[in-house]
Amino acid sequence: MTTPDCRLVVRELWRYPVKSIGGEQLTGCDVYETGFEGDRGWGVVDVATGTVLTARRAPELLFASARLRDGGEVEIQLPDGQVTDSSAVLSAWLQRDVRLDRASDEAVSTRTRERPKACRPPPLHQCLMCRTGMNCCQWCSWSTSSWRWS
Repeated sequence: MTTPDCRLVVRELWRYPVKSIGGEQLTGCDVYETGFEGDRGWGVVDVATGTVLTARRAPELLFASARLRDGGEVEIQLPDGQVTDSSAVLSAWLQRDVRLDRASDEAVSTRTRERPKACRPPPLHQCLMCRTGMNCCQWCSWSTSSWRWS
């Protein structure tokens, strides 16, 4: 049996540094078994409940966007164009007491610090191009300890 000719083309890369807030388009990034470096490494926490806000709880989050600065800190652009990393500014915008928190050290380590493992294809991988149930694209055939899309 022959493997169908199949190519995977990546047209855009997007990272979402803060949960439920719009992200940033990238020209390249480090990719690990758990995803893009810095993806969802931050959250907006409701101080009263201690929970990380989601778009379901605070739909206005969807109108902001976030990006990582050099050094791993995050900044958020609000719908009016203001750029901030201030919990006080976010609280005023959301009309509730919130704080911008980095994910736990354990969560961050799985995204950025841990040496990545070689990716393994899921058992039921389906090619998006030719719709076969086999690993025709060999999208996980690499075995280096880290790699970079560019």
